[in-house]
Amino acid sequence: MKLEINRGEWLRGDKDNSYLLRSSDGLRCCLGILGRALSIPDSDMEDEGEPWRGSGDTEPVWPDWLATPVNWDTLTDEQRVIRINDDPAISDEWREKELTTIFARHDVELAFVDGPAPEWP
Repeated sequence: MKLEINRGEWLRGDKDNSYLLRSSDGLRCCLGILGRALSIPDSDMEDEGEPWRGSGDTEPVWPDWLATPVNWDTLTDEQRVIRINDDPAISDEWREKELTTIFARHDVELAFVDGPAPEWP
């Protein structure tokens, strides 16, 4: 699967206020952008911090590598993605490189593009 990350709508570097879909402005973390591509309803992602919390019982569902409960004994790829996406101390260049590597392990090819922020009610 190919996934385009529009930097204008990509919510990153904000570990205290990051969501799959932030209701205040319509920005999405990288997993929220993936969720939209997978047709996960916005209502399942709005102001949710992690896919397994927002996926509910609806179809379609998150991929197995994301929709799993957190295991604090082992750092999962989901946790790595969240930490990298939300870390305010790293550069976007490094963030994009690391996220590309992790997503590729799960057959998701990332492409980062410049674009406008979304219009949001």
